[in-house]
Amino acid sequence: METKQIAINYSCESALPPQQMAWCGMDSVLLYWDEDLMMVGDPVHYFYDEPVILIPECDGVRILSNTNLEFLQRVPDSTESIFKIGSTSPAALLYDALDHFDRRSAKADENLRLIRSSLSEAVESCIDAAGHEFDVTRQRALVRAASYGQAFCSNFQRDRVQETCRTLRVLNAVCDSAIGIPLSIQQYKLLTPVVLISRLINANCHFLALRISEYLDMNKEVVIMHWACAKITASPSTPDSHLLEILLDKLQLCKGISYAAVATHADNCGRRKLAAMLVEHEPRSTKQVPLLLSIGEEDTALVKATESGDTDLVYLVIFHIWQKRPPLEFFAMIQGRVLARDLFVAYARCHKHEFLKDFFLSTGLIHVRFMITFFL
Repeated sequence: METKQIAINYSCESALPPQQMAWCGMDSVLLYWDEDLMMVGDPVHYFYDEPVILIPECDGVRILSNTNLEFLQRVPDSTESIFKIGSTSPAALLYDALDHFDRRSAKADENLRLIRSSLSEAVESCIDAAGHEFDVTRQRALVRAASYGQAFCSNFQRDRVQETCRTLRVLNAVCDSAIGIPLSIQQYKLLTPVVLISRLINANCHFLALRISEYLDMNKEVVIMHWACAKITASPSTPDSHLLEILLDKLQLCKGISYAAVATHADNCGRRKLAAMLVEHEPRSTKQVPLLLSIGEEDTALVKATESGDTDLVYLVIFHIWQKRPPLEFFAMIQGRVLARDLFVAYARCHKHEFLKDFFLSTGLIHVRFMITFFL
């Protein structure tokens, strides 16, 4: 496939090269000199009293100064078709029809008759324009116009308006000055909700991230786990028992959440006692037992492994304790656990005969007789 490059010459009437250049969408370029910002094409100048930085986006440019953050983009076609002075496009007539309907004017029906053949196009344009709007009042008016036209359009997807409303609610929430993540609808779609949630939790906006996750039917585990880890890090002086109550109150909101992962973070923060208390609530032995071993809770790990009946976990604990504890202490630990003892005997019978002999001798004469019978 061949691609063609098109060169465009433009005279900016300046002997100095611009300090910054940035694409504004896909069809315009911004040039910046001291306090002068010019858009190439139909020359448009913007003047600033302070230095700015241009940050290109997929559909425009963010203009960052010491006091403000502005977003410059080309007016979307759908917005232009509705609000252009004297526009007679189907979307403009539909928007006007809603105004007449609110005023109980018969002209609303007249407008609908004029655009009946292109009503679907008008509804789609109103939905698209609402998505590109940042003003909530204008968003609401455009969505109402789309809903009004949809009532008379039988072949239009019924969930388009609801989907746009859900997206706008999310965008309006993160655009709030207390959050400070202004996004256009195109940026949001390219970013994806998953990445937006990640940005929110990294900014410690856990409550909003949780509400958005619930609203969009997303998995809440990532948000709650990040909050729990952040809470542990930010509470070095909170008693372990009190902090445990706070954590469990939130962790229980999400079924299947990994208590072991939160316990690992607590251990990394030097809260070994808190980690031990958290891991007690981990229902999966495959995650619980290795963590217990890593924080030095070998006795509890052996109990949990034998209770699970998983021979791989039991062997993991046996070999770990075997390397860490003196032989007599190791023998005493496994003697009271039938599964652990039998698995150790089965292994030592094939690989560690002398060690097995020491084990039988350390546990009493009855085992010596059993040992003699076994070897005979």
